[in-house]
Amino acid sequence: MKLNVIKYVIISLLLFINKSVFAEIADNFNGWMKITTTSVFCANKYRTNHWLDNETVSGYWKEYTDFDSGYEFYYFYLTEGVGKYNELKNKCIEKFGNDFIYPQPADHRFSSWYPFAKNQTEMFPSARIDKSYVNYKTPYNPK
Repeated sequence: MKLNVIKYVIISLLLFINKSVFAEIADNFNGWMKITTTSVFCANKYRTNHWLDNETVSGYWKEYTDFDSGYEFYYFYLTEGVGKYNELKNKCIEKFGNDFIYPQPADHRFSSWYPFAKNQTEMFPSARIDKSYVNYKTPYNPK
């Protein structure tokens, strides 16, 4: 009888711990992939830009790091995919002219220049991408 109670307690503890750990992992994953919305501006190759009024897109912000090149930047993954990017591009051209072929995500007017992404490693074309230097192989020594 005593052995069965000990087994029951051990099994209960293991299940509780596993459930707690799984809940923590799931909560972290949901935070990482939190769907949000952002606004869109249109830019040309000279980085002139205009807001695409009343246009918001759904997706999530993610960070891309290229360890070999030593830089990182944020991107916005469109949950609506390639079709939505092409729709935004066409709206930019219609509203601002043939030079404004780069829709880019931004939360506000002081946002840095970041791209939309097709997936975690492939970005849509952008007029500009603001990158941060993060070379982990060679320390950065400003001159």
